[in-house]
Amino acid sequence: MIRYYITVVLLLFGLLSFGKSKKPKKAEGYIITYNQDTIYGSFKLKIDKDKKLIYAKTQEKVSFFNQDGKRTLYKPGEIESFYFFYDFETLTFKTVPYFTNGQLFMKVISEKGNLHLYKFYPDSDKRLSSVYELAEYIYSSGSFDEKFFFYIIKPDGEILLMGKHTPKRRIYSFFNDYPELAEKIDTRQYKYTDVYKMVREYNAWKEEMENASSSDND
Repeated sequence: MIRYYITVVLLLFGLLSFGKSKKPKKAEGYIITYNQDTIYGSFKLKIDKDKKLIYAKTQEKVSFFNQDGKRTLYKPGEIESFYFFYDFETLTFKTVPYFTNGQLFMKVISEKGNLHLYKFYPDSDKRLSSVYELAEYIYSSGSFDEKFFFYIIKPDGEILLMGKHTPKRRIYSFFNDYPELAEKIDTRQYKYTDVYKMVREYNAWKEEMENASSSDND
């Protein structure tokens, strides 16, 4: 009887171990070239032990297999964007300029409107250039499940890398051409976790201003 229970326990342990080690490695999706061609295939993903996508690795390069099985390794700047379905979500990554250090594939949150909003996942402190960024990397955001920075770009190329430890004056300066929104930031009515509201309000204000200017010119 004891031998029977030992056998059952070993079998269960083996099944559990197999389940944990069997990590998904590919996801269906497609790429968009700079010629606006769409190529369907699948992506080989970097997954951690908890089956979570390692976003920082995806920012540097992506391994893509077309429908004929041909593998191509793409780096930022070689394709415009790519899309794939993973963990019940369709994810979008786009080639985005990263300050003066080149380009990265960044996870798209929103590109509708004047401001474009992305997520940046640091894989080390080498890509960080200030004390507050380093604090963010070491202590994490604390307010979200993942460790990342919000990455916001204006049409003129101005960039805000925004985390929980980003000084209020830096955020205020980025949005200060819209006085009402800047006031909400200055009085802490809007904080780091309200970034979606900030971007949404700024884009709505900018669209209203552009429409008014267009009407005046007619």
